[in-house]
Amino acid sequence: MFKLLLLLLGVPVSGFVTDSETGRGIRDVVVSDGYHCTVTDSTGKYFIEADSLARTISITVPAEYEIPLGNDAAPAFFKYIDSGETAFVLSRRKRVPERFTLVALSDAHVRDSMNVERFRKESLPDIRRTISRHAGGGPVIGMGLGDQLWDVMDRWDVIKDGLTGFKACRKTVPFFYCIGNHDHESGAGNNEYAVTEHFVRHFGPVDYSFDIGKVHFVVMDDIQHTGTQRDGIKISYTTGLNDAQLQWLREDLSLVRDKEHKAVVF
Repeated sequence: MFKLLLLLLGVPVSGFVTDSETGRGIRDVVVSDGYHCTVTDSTGKYFIEADSLARTISITVPAEYEIPLGNDAAPAFFKYIDSGETAFVLSRRKRVPERFTLVALSDAHVRDSMNVERFRKESLPDIRRTISRHAGGGPVIGMGLGDQLWDVMDRWDVIKDGLTGFKACRKTVPFFYCIGNHDHESGAGNNEYAVTEHFVRHFGPVDYSFDIGKVHFVVMDDIQHTGTQRDGIKISYTTGLNDAQLQWLREDLSLVRDKEHKAVVF
């Protein structure tokens, strides 16, 4: 009964977003549990009543700050609620970049040993060459646009290890991920929460945003799980956003600063 009550009430989460150089809090940073958004106060503190289904707390990294990286060299713009970590530390850029490069790839479909070999021997060198050609034109960021995997979930480390070692002007390239239909784990359960659990635990939140330059990026999961196909491997789904996601999107966009000078990439 007590556990049920906690699920209904949600989880209160609070923490600080601070500047790595000054140690001071950063105000007006957007913080989200993937269902609702809030902003930090003048001391950099945030408080959010996380939804009972929320698994992460993420921040919309402001354009004035570098994308933080974790020990695994992946973007560290989120914390898992059950980890007990709630603080974010950001490093200010020397200037907001007027130009940047987005390297995007889709449908890597890493599944069997042949896929793994081609990804490592063909895809990764090609991405490395692309990054090196654009490294002088401002910051470089990467984005996996979905279907990093192909229904076989235990290949996640091939993708993540492969895409977190790139350098541009001696800086690690932050690589973000968008979930695809083949990144949903069909055998995990019969609802959207269950089939996205594996992705969230290894790649991060499915609905989030970040700023770079004069662009506000929004990344969302448009796969609506409806069941498992007869083969027991692939999921059945429709595409689109549900009401909860649309509410989150409204809140996220309402908090974008300097709207008249920003583009939105969805």
